[in-house]
Amino acid sequence: MKSFKKNEIKKMVFSALFIALGVLFPMLFHFQFLGESAGKLFLPMYIPVVICCFVCGVKYGVIAAVLTPLISSLTTGMPPIVPMAPVMIAEMTVYCVICGFLYKKANPHISLLAGIIAARLTSGALSFVVFGIPENADIFYSFLSAAVIVAWPGLLIQLALIPALISILEKTKVILD
Repeated sequence: MKSFKKNEIKKMVFSALFIALGVLFPMLFHFQFLGESAGKLFLPMYIPVVICCFVCGVKYGVIAAVLTPLISSLTTGMPPIVPMAPVMIAEMTVYCVICGFLYKKANPHISLLAGIIAARLTSGALSFVVFGIPENADIFYSFLSAAVIVAWPGLLIQLALIPALISILEKTKVILD
């Protein structure tokens, strides 16, 4: 019983760390690099949230997916509480659920790629619903733009960085779930 509680406490502490990093990273990107557009390009909030899912499990990943954009929105105004924070919460929740579920059955690369696809489909669909289609715009292009075109640098960073970090964390036995 003690080891169960100890492991849960470790997960809570790591989750808090990842949530804090999820609030800090976008601030650094926004203020140090490209201004407001940096978050949409590089998706810095997603990296610690997804790593939380791999390290602490789906339950804590989903908690981080909900709390990180909410705390960031309330403390920094990024993402705007309406309409982007709910879209990001839904997207990151889907991302964590897919990654966490598949991580037990496949390697981090496969689970990450499936998570990215599911999350981007969620983001594109919700953006389409929330923002609608700009006048005279092609529906498919609007969806694709919201889901992939703007965010391709961040998606590449995630595909390169997260599996490498997960591999290191697995070798050092930091993965808690």
